[in-house]
Amino acid sequence: MPWFPIVADHIDAVEAQLGIALPQTYKGVLLEPRVAAILSDRLLGAFEPDYSMADFAGMTRVLRDAHPEFPRDAVVAFCGQFEQGVVRLDWGYWRFWLPEKNHPERLGDTLFCWNLVKRKKNRDASTLEWLTSYVQIVDGDDSTLLHELGYAAPMPVPELPMVNPLPCPADLLAQLSLRGPALAGQLCDLADSWLPCAQMKVQGNCLCPRDLGQEPSTRAGESVKVGPGVYEVSVRLCQSGMGEWPIVHSVRVLLKDAAVDERTAAFTVDVDMAAVCVFDRQALLRQVPVDGRDDALSAMSDIAEKPCLAVIGKNAQALIVASGDGTYPVFRLAAAGVGVGLEIVFVAGD
Repeated sequence: MPWFPIVADHIDAVEAQLGIALPQTYKGVLLEPRVAAILSDRLLGAFEPDYSMADFAGMTRVLRDAHPEFPRDAVVAFCGQFEQGVVRLDWGYWRFWLPEKNHPERLGDTLFCWNLVKRKKNRDASTLEWLTSYVQIVDGDDSTLLHELGYAAPMPVPELPMVNPLPCPADLLAQLSLRGPALAGQLCDLADSWLPCAQMKVQGNCLCPRDLGQEPSTRAGESVKVGPGVYEVSVRLCQSGMGEWPIVHSVRVLLKDAAVDERTAAFTVDVDMAAVCVFDRQALLRQVPVDGRDDALSAMSDIAEKPCLAVIGKNAQALIVASGDGTYPVFRLAAAGVGVGLEIVFVAGD
């Protein structure tokens, strides 16, 4: 599945044939002799020596004729699969360029793919991302190609964790570590006190509490509508009914400096993984792909012992609070009729 070749002496004629200039970055990269040598390696298959620039320009015309729905201003960058050395127009996902919006006289560096079955285009990647991926193939321990060309082998980039917990305040951790008589006295002093836990930066317009093992719900009535901003997270503590240790009685997520004048029951949240997670729903769904969410939820379960704020993906945030299993009421907090947060109570009878 080869790429559009670049030969310096043929560029002007082919661009005239196409009626548009090829992407500047693409031409610049492939005119660099060492890069061209890497991508011409037969093991890679990035270029097919039997195809010229003119042949590739002709593929654009043939694809347009065979598929009238194919974008009229697109130019093939990466052709479909071969069968016995012949390009099959009806196989594979063809990559192509489109003219730049602000410079219609030249093609942009973004690659799109064309699904011949669904007859639609999708944004794929940048041209550089595709070309760079080929270098990884020849970067094995037994490959000398990069060394011979004077390139240092690229250093592996460590994979960043999908979920990063932010530290819980030391004062709250100290309270949660109390046991025995010291616990009873301290809880008496802290009766009805909200203890600072974290600051949550909300990017979307709703807070969605869920069982730790579930994705945020998109159904109506299972989230509290709020606005973006910085939210203060705080908890109230009480003694566990099962022993002399503290548990979280309730958690509150409240817009910073908001004055609450309304607290109304909104819905309940069912928990069977012993912890509640309050998601910034839009940010999480936007930043974490569907196939990565199970891994994210699994990673979050590993840090659910103490209340904490977790950063997921780039900067989506979620609050994790150990609650025990059960069904808990969620209250909407409002100021002058506008949602400014929520409260979840984990102890029955409050």
